[in-house]
Amino acid sequence: MALFRALLLAIWHDLSDVRLAEALDDRAGFRRELAQHGLDQVLFEAVTRQLEVKGVRVRTGTLVDATLIPSASIRQDGEAKRAGHRRRKPVHGHKAHLATDEGAGLVRGVEVTTANVHDAAGLVAMQPPKAGNVYGDSAFTGGLAERLIISRGGRPRTVWTGT
Repeated sequence: MALFRALLLAIWHDLSDVRLAEALDDRAGFRRELAQHGLDQVLFEAVTRQLEVKGVRVRTGTLVDATLIPSASIRQDGEAKRAGHRRRKPVHGHKAHLATDEGAGLVRGVEVTTANVHDAAGLVAMQPPKAGNVYGDSAFTGGLAERLIISRGGRPRTVWTGT
């Protein structure tokens, strides 16, 4: 999918292969610089505040989940870690922990970690205040995750599955 998007950008902006590679590297470098200086979170919070000023708020609940993001290169990405899943092939990369508004689908919180971090570990950073009902899969069930949800005024609505 990423390659398809890159090809579309090359066509739309009349970029040669070399210019496309430079543009993609520039974007990745920009994201890395933001993260290294902690500005990614500052930028996210600024956008969130602007949405709240406009009246966009969590009204009914929050959906929480985490997704694996494979690394583009095992050798060059020294920060990435390997993570397995009981039903899927192991992935070397990172994990995006997300909280979205149930009604509007807006991203309300995000935390990026290495892939080997448990899904619920990102809950501290991603769960917005006044989250309402918090819906999540079995990774957010029990113990610490549910206590954190309750401590921030939310109500856990997670899926219990047998192991």
